[in-house]
Amino acid sequence: MQAAVVALMWGAMTLAMMLPSAAPMILTYAEIADMAARKGDRIVSPFVIASGYALVWLGFAAAAALAQVTLTRLALIDSGMTAASGLFTGGIFIGAGIYQFPRSSTPAFGNAAIRSRSSSPTGRRRRALSFAWASNRGGTASAVAGR
Repeated sequence: MQAAVVALMWGAMTLAMMLPSAAPMILTYAEIADMAARKGDRIVSPFVIASGYALVWLGFAAAAALAQVTLTRLALIDSGMTAASGLFTGGIFIGAGIYQFPRSSTPAFGNAAIRSRSSSPTGRRRRALSFAWASNRGGTASAVAGR
């Protein structure tokens, strides 16, 4: 019973948070599909697009619910999703650091950001800002951007 409630909570939360952010994309696709249908082109229904999007997020919700139930049964978190172990909390922080920091401090990140921008004035400012951020961790970003 508790697992069903947790799964329902994760499902409702992901749909309530993710569908509104996808609404502009789905509405834009619906307009494009409507024009294509008037021309006689084959289209995929906007409902199929929205259903696929919701299905992907419901898959995430199922994985998150399974993780929460598993961690609760292992007594690593309590029913309120509060860590029950300082060692577990430290492991989460270390894992987040390993995941996050190498990406932001790699020189290749700045080079990739530079190559992906256009040559417009806005693109040049963004390239300079990306380079400053990748080189100095944002220390000169505001000076390079002219602000």
